[in-house]
Amino acid sequence: MNFFSDFQPAWQSLLLEYDPSLIEWTTVCTSQLVGFLVPGLVFFLLDLLQPAWARPWRKPAQFPTHLKLWKMVRCSTKNMLTGWALHGLYLWCAYPRTLFVVDSQLPTWKAAVGQYIGVFLLGEGLFYVFHRMMHENRWLYLKIHSIHHGTGVAPTGMSVWYGHVVDHFVFNGLPLALVTLVPAIVLQAHILVVEALSILALISGVVSHSGYYYRDKTVYDHWAHHENSSKNLGAYAMMDVLFDSYTASR
Repeated sequence: MNFFSDFQPAWQSLLLEYDPSLIEWTTVCTSQLVGFLVPGLVFFLLDLLQPAWARPWRKPAQFPTHLKLWKMVRCSTKNMLTGWALHGLYLWCAYPRTLFVVDSQLPTWKAAVGQYIGVFLLGEGLFYVFHRMMHENRWLYLKIHSIHHGTGVAPTGMSVWYGHVVDHFVFNGLPLALVTLVPAIVLQAHILVVEALSILALISGVVSHSGYYYRDKTVYDHWAHHENSSKNLGAYAMMDVLFDSYTASR
């Protein structure tokens, strides 16, 4: 049984009608719009309008200032558009080669699940290693990663992409960030599998930076990282538990 077998004829028809490079670029942009921009704007509007009912769900309770919110939006938008431009430039220069596997034959369910798990696990390992390096190397932290941690005591959803452009292409700008791109290339994962993982990971990143919480340990754990930057260095808890850098948030 093929992965999304009902979608196979439509996918093949799409590839016959449009160039794979255009499909890749459009798919990447769409996944970032769906995974980052839409949920990011939801939290942005909550912080902008500051409804009284939302205050109990914030940690801490205070809303970020409007100036800080617009700062997050400007930087996040700049990083997103930079990623789109560089990706398009690469596809133009490397034509007809693409970054991801844009194959007319969709993978089987078994292959798709294997690719998803493989990209996730390898990506989580790379995220932990690169993130820890950014914190433990004084030069890298001061010149690059400290910008992300300088967003203040009240995280916002859009702040997940607030930071140096190097940070964006190492950690955050999925699927173009190294933590996803390298595993996808090594494992030859189909672009639709990579985009599915990227959308879910981006949504998780937006929520974990939002300052809002509801029975979601990711939110608590990442808040603990912004309180103590030597702890909770992974996107999820598995690597921190393995390397004794996990701490339960308060």
